[in-house]
Amino acid sequence: MSIRCKALVARIVLIASIWLGGCMFSIPIDISGQWVGMLEYTSGPAAGFLFPFTLDVIFAHNDLTGTITLPSHGTFTFELPLNSGRAKNPNIRFEAFGTNPNLDPPPTVSITMEGTYDADSMSGEGSQTVDGATYEFVWEASFVPPPDPPAGENQ
Repeated sequence: MSIRCKALVARIVLIASIWLGGCMFSIPIDISGQWVGMLEYTSGPAAGFLFPFTLDVIFAHNDLTGTITLPSHGTFTFELPLNSGRAKNPNIRFEAFGTNPNLDPPPTVSITMEGTYDADSMSGEGSQTVDGATYEFVWEASFVPPPDPPAGENQ
């Protein structure tokens, strides 16, 4: 084999290796399920306070659907549907909006969260708007594995 041919084969092998290696890292992580986390507001009257949230997501073809459950006043919570969401290793972004029915009149609430994720955790920054007032926060969440089926049940 000539030197030119060997060089061409070497380049093809190198390019194929890089391409295949890149494909290996882009295998999607299925993040469907329940996630529990904390929001820490960095602006507004709740700055510095931690608030729990729950995220129930369905992941399909890099798109996210589901709900986010947020704290309301007292011990009440309320859910907002995820209106748009996208997760592609390692980045995640989703938006939800609706109203908080626990208050009278029910305020309009929207929330945007973005950050990074892996199979067990996610974190990032976000903003929440309540009747036009916007508050910034940082957040983190952990995956909640589904419970094991009772002994003796077929899977």
